Amino acid sequence: MTNTTLKAALSFIGLFVAGVVSGYFLAVVSGASTGLPAQPPVTAEAPRPDVRTPDGEFTPELQARIREMQDHMITNLNLSEEQQQPLFEMIRYNHYERRSMMQQSRQQFRELMDQHDAAFHEQLLTVLDERQIVIWDSLYSREAQMRRQQQQQRGQGQGAGSDGGRGRSQN
Repeated sequence: MTNTTLKAALSFIGLFVAGVVSGYFLAVVSGASTGLPAQPPVTAEAPRPDVRTPDGEFTPELQARIREMQDHMITNLNLSEEQQQPLFEMIRYNHYERRSMMQQSRQQFRELMDQHDAAFHEQLLTVLDERQIVIWDSLYSREAQMRRQQQQQRGQGQGAGSDGGRGRSQN
């Protein structure tokens, strides 16, 4: 892996982590209890932001936490009644925009990983023969690892008799 590729991958991962942390905070701070819609208008292709339950409602615990955070802001910023609603709407919309940016960053990360995987596969071709490449692709490639993770997630909760999702046979 080249130094530039490593830096780019680590940058995307760092951005992802920062986005998750800030997104959570902004979701909690957003004005769900102000009587406003829980989200800004969304186009059909964009995901709905701030959905907490299947019916789109915030849980009572989350509503209480949001109100607590809003009260904290109102007190510490000494917000007037006229300032509160616009501020909480801005925070909610900022959260929505950050989510959109994260989706774009994830797509760029996936594209970068695909390019890296293709280059790595070319390197493997210089060492492994065709039979070994087929085995590599089925067992060790990123796609194979992702398939195993999905199978593990689906296999969880099946009780005793499960191999813990490892997918290994006992030889």
